[in-house]
Amino acid sequence: MPGSPALLPLLIVRCADWAAPVRERARAMLSEVTLSALVPHAELIMLLVRREQGRFAVDLLGRRLREGPAAQLEALLASEDRATRRFAHRIALDRGLLTPGRLARLAAGSGDAPLRDLCAETAIASMRDEDHGLSERDTPDRPRAVRVAAQRLLRAAGYIRPSA
Repeated sequence: MPGSPALLPLLIVRCADWAAPVRERARAMLSEVTLSALVPHAELIMLLVRREQGRFAVDLLGRRLREGPAAQLEALLASEDRATRRFAHRIALDRGLLTPGRLARLAAGSGDAPLRDLCAETAIASMRDEDHGLSERDTPDRPRAVRVAAQRLLRAAGYIRPSA
C-alpha cells in the first residue's frame, strides 16, 4: 500500500468492510496514512459514514484535521460536497479558525441552510463590541430572504452598519 497511492480509495472503503479481519487490517493501514493523502478523499470518507462500520475513516480524518495544519482544513471548506463542507466548517469552528466577519459573510451568502444557520449563530455569539468592517455590501443578494435575515440579525446585534 505505501507504494501504491492509487489504491487508497480501496483501502478507505475496506475500513467499512463487513468482514472484521479485512476491516481491522485496512484500519491499521489507514492509520498510517498522512493527512495530506486523506484530504483529497474526504468526499469518499464522508459517504462511508452511512455504512454500519463507516465511522472509522471519518473519525480519523476529523482527528487529523483538528490536529493538523489549518491549510489542509481550508481546502475542505470550499468543497462542492455538502457533507464534506459542513464537516470541515464544524472542525474549523471548533478550532476557532473562522473570524466573525468571515462567518457573517458565510451566513449571508451560503445557499446551504444548515451551514448558513451555524455560521450566523456562531458569528453573533463570537462578536464583541468591536468593528469588524462589515457593511451591507458584504451580504450578497442571494437569496434575498437570507440576506435580509442575516442583515437584520447582525444589525440588531450592532455588528453591521448601513452602506454609505
